[in-house]
Amino acid sequence: MPKATPTTREDLPQHLGLGTLDPGSVSTKAGKTTANYVLGDEIVYQITMGKKNCGIVEFLDGQELGRSTGVTLKNAFLNHMTALPPYENRRFERLYHQITDKRNISARFATQPQAIFYPAGYIFVLRQPIVASNQAKWNKLKARLERKGDAAPAQVEGEYQAVIFRLLKSGKVKSEKIIVADFSTTLLNLVAATDMLWKSGIVPREKEYRLSVMDTLESLPGSMPINLGDPEGDTVTFSVFVTEGLKINLKQAAEHFLDSSEQFLDRLD
Repeated sequence: MPKATPTTREDLPQHLGLGTLDPGSVSTKAGKTTANYVLGDEIVYQITMGKKNCGIVEFLDGQELGRSTGVTLKNAFLNHMTALPPYENRRFERLYHQITDKRNISARFATQPQAIFYPAGYIFVLRQPIVASNQAKWNKLKARLERKGDAAPAQVEGEYQAVIFRLLKSGKVKSEKIIVADFSTTLLNLVAATDMLWKSGIVPREKEYRLSVMDTLESLPGSMPINLGDPEGDTVTFSVFVTEGLKINLKQAAEHFLDSSEQFLDRLD
């Protein structure tokens, strides 16, 4: 296996995870190059690159969150993201509240190892159920995003057949066939993407029709995440289940949903 080539200042990406390169911070002295990646006025990552290794330190509010090393910046960054996953990162806790508070939006940061990319960090899928109440707004938003192309903070991945399963208080399972619109965005653009979709009016009031932010691995067809329903309504649990491309018996899927819901509720007791 060929040895990794150390990163040079010319190799510094414009964006790294949540940060944007501050050109004025890049300097080389005594064979070492340092650079800062910022989010607004705050330093997110501080990079130090030598001939044999590279180090990355992450900050939040001026305090160190963690540090990692690697032969190259790519190695160091991937090691860092692996060592400090979202569910252990105070920055992600803040990010969660920023995109979900007072909104019908859920964010599910996986507790299992996620797919990590360089230099983006994470790629997220934003999934929006499309029903009669938001179809017109979806058509309008889709046309606007097609005009913007790559300049938009989120890209349309496609529209897919899906079913919403609901476990009612009566114990019965109700199913509703819908489509979902999937968008993709990077960690850097996650806030802008959720802001854009929320402000477009595409997200209905009902909890089952909320916008969901998830890891790419959790968005695959066949995944059946269980969610609590609105306590003031008739739904105990629900799941948005993508059926596109699957040869599946909906009756069996409903039975699986019921079993999964009962296990989910047992864990809450």
